[in-house]
Amino acid sequence: MDALAPDFELNPENFVIHSHSNRGDYLTHEDDRRSNGKSGRFTSVTVGKMPGRQVIVYDKRREVIDKKKPIWWDIWNANLRRDDLPLLDASDAATSRVWRIEIRAGKNLLKDRWQVRTWAQLDTMFGDIVAEALEKVRYCEPSDDGNRARWPNHALWDLVAATTDDDLMEMRSFVDPSGVKDVHRNEHIRLILAQVVGNATTLAALEGVSEIELIDYMEHVGARLATVVEDDQEHAARKLNEAKGRYRFIA
Repeated sequence: MDALAPDFELNPENFVIHSHSNRGDYLTHEDDRRSNGKSGRFTSVTVGKMPGRQVIVYDKRREVIDKKKPIWWDIWNANLRRDDLPLLDASDAATSRVWRIEIRAGKNLLKDRWQVRTWAQLDTMFGDIVAEALEKVRYCEPSDDGNRARWPNHALWDLVAATTDDDLMEMRSFVDPSGVKDVHRNEHIRLILAQVVGNATTLAALEGVSEIELIDYMEHVGARLATVVEDDQEHAARKLNEAKGRYRFIA
């Protein structure tokens, strides 16, 4: 996402990130230093590394000028013109500073955390991946609170979160990736059924059931299970819903 924010000053220390994340900070060239010449003006901060989660905030205007990509002025101004807003003057940094907030998801994050292995799965959950990234990595307004985790989001971060959430609503499943397994339905049914039969057979052995009595015993086990469910239907319903939310089935 590109945000027109001429007054925004990037400060690496204002990022609140997970303790295991990595952050790389990049300074501008000599001509972009502050007037005191001691501390540089940050133009880019990268949090995390590929092939995991990576969040990058950088001065897109500076990159457009340095790498000679004038097409971006046309793109930005086309959007401003559509909304009847003043157009950007590329020569005036004080009014045309555009910052890019970039979310990257590497193969490890996609496969290990989100169980994403196909384009269809990515299409379904990309909004969730972006939303989580903006929660795990936050650019904040520093406060007197010694607990950085309680620092409020910077207005820029709230803008990014709200805009991406709205734009990507159709690409959200709202599932918690930490507890969801991606399985083939028929194969998983076969596996669970085999486990049920195995457990029931073990129970029969413990209760002294003979081979000739085993089939009748299995019917009896079914009746006993029904009784357990009937005795606490609220608990059974809760467990059923939990089980339904534990799996994401694929063809």
